[in-house]
Amino acid sequence: MKDFFQSIDLEDQNTYLKIILFILIANIIGTNIFIPDYFSFELAWRIWTWSLLADIVFIGTMTACLLVPLEMHSRSDSSMRTPIYGIISGILVYLGYMASWFFVCLFSDEWTIDDYGFVFYGYWGAIACMLTSMVIMSKSNAK
Repeated sequence: MKDFFQSIDLEDQNTYLKIILFILIANIIGTNIFIPDYFSFELAWRIWTWSLLADIVFIGTMTACLLVPLEMHSRSDSSMRTPIYGIISGILVYLGYMASWFFVCLFSDEWTIDDYGFVFYGYWGAIACMLTSMVIMSKSNAK
């Protein structure tokens, strides 16, 4: 793993704080599918109790959704690298949602695979994560 993530200091506590912030934003904003009209922490909290495997998949995919574009961003020389890799991060978040929601629907008692369509309402979380990753990337530009 250290071979791929050459530009990311995996021993720095700030890296882990960024990952935790990113995961919280993905979880809280992504589970609030009615944001313009309604916002709650209830589903964001309860979703962690439905499937341990889905939790592990979610944490792993969201970590990759931040670290992979961040590493690619640091290796790029493009003047448009922050928006490009921010958008890639948002797309990866959506794919991560799809993977973890699949396991929620498969292994939880509250949801079935027929409820898988709810994953497509997580666009607020993908947008929020895209913007968050762009902020993190722009801060890494200054260093």
